[in-house]
Amino acid sequence: MKAVDLFNVEGRIVAVTGAASGIGLAYAEVMAANGAVINLIDIDPAALDAAVARLEATGAKVYAEVADVTQPEALKRAFADVVARHGRLDIVFANAGISAGPGFLHGAGEAGELEFAPGSEITGPPGGARLSIARAVTIGGPGGRRPRTPDRAAW
Repeated sequence: MKAVDLFNVEGRIVAVTGAASGIGLAYAEVMAANGAVINLIDIDPAALDAAVARLEATGAKVYAEVADVTQPEALKRAFADVVARHGRLDIVFANAGISAGPGFLHGAGEAGELEFAPGSEITGPPGGARLSIARAVTIGGPGGRRPRTPDRAAW
């Protein structure tokens, strides 16, 4: 398989948590620019609406789901809605949950350096990945194939 085929996201169904701003929105923009169908998932409805408008202005196919990643039932519903809408879920960027603040160069241990959404360090990126992989396995993955799931995660 060639790299151009391996990284081709044209027509792929993508879900991004924490998608209304920051790296989640940037990831969604790049995927959309490369032809993916984007499903933004975020807790902030107003920011989500602004992100949808921003992507739609570029001609992207984009949809929105309001969900709190610290609430497993809300996250399950969001992924189920994506699958109901598109018939599958190909790519997930489980991004929501933690803000690392200004970084270590600005003084370790300062108040507010790390901001955790309660429970997000447990249910945010790992939970989003777990729930979305379960959904992908249930539906058979892209093209009817079972997705290959990682045996390690980087969070």
